[in-house]
Amino acid sequence: MSKTVKVNIEASIATIVLARPDKLNALNGPMIAELGDAAVLIGKDASVRVAIITGSGKAFCTGGDIAAWSEIDSLSLGEDWVREGHRVFDALARL
Repeated sequence: MSKTVKVNIEASIATIVLARPDKLNALNGPMIAELGDAAVLIGKDASVRVAIITGSGKAFCTGGDIAAWSEIDSLSLGEDWVREGHRVFDALARL
């Protein structure tokens, strides 16, 4: 399986690329997990001074993948998807 989030660190700049252009970079569970991994990787690199998030293709990110949401029951959506999303985006904000 290909990664949907790519990270490049060069000259104190970390670039995070959302790489799911066929879905306009809509976020699904695996992509959220990969964003969390990216935040950890960048957070451990003391040379990084700035992090940029961008999207591949014609859209930055259209938000959550509604098709992925429809496969999850409402309790799991709140407990897993929303909680994990908040944790990951908080980690990205702390960068």
